[in-house]
Amino acid sequence: MLCQAIASYQRAAADEFMQTHDHFRLVGQDNLRRYVPMPVLVICVSEHDTWGEIVLRVAAAQAVACRSIVSAPAGVHAGNLKRLHDMTESWAADIEFVEQTTEELIDAVEWGGVSRLRYASPDRVPMAVRRAVMDRYVHVADTPVCAEGRIELMWYVQEQSISSDYHRYGNLGLRASEERAAVL
Repeated sequence: MLCQAIASYQRAAADEFMQTHDHFRLVGQDNLRRYVPMPVLVICVSEHDTWGEIVLRVAAAQAVACRSIVSAPAGVHAGNLKRLHDMTESWAADIEFVEQTTEELIDAVEWGGVSRLRYASPDRVPMAVRRAVMDRYVHVADTPVCAEGRIELMWYVQEQSISSDYHRYGNLGLRASEERAAVL
């Protein structure tokens, strides 16, 4: 199951999340939709997480080039996290492993060092964390980890829409010969 989910993440990243899309192709205007990786995503590990939930969240972050911090309280899944650290050592600065108490995580949220938190389940998010993120507008993604890339990868990116007029009073300039949608 892990291999299938990771393959789904790679496909979704290549086909959707790492591409810029312009579905309308209007004459004289670009309407671009793209996804930007979260600047700092914290993958919060709890003692109730399974090996698969931990690995899949890390793989999803890597699929969309999201810088991630794997945060766990001291001693929680220490062996598994050491193994995961060794497996991802070649990723260098893309992933960091930290031992962090709930209070230290809240401090990181309060000083602005966190863009989004990713938990594996809503019941694993401490109420103190939920209170802390409200003032900083940090989203807590706490839905169960999904093996389908088009769903899971949404937690690791921000959607961005850009509209740009490239015509000047109807003159399309150098882009006049581009294939666009039919003019109505």
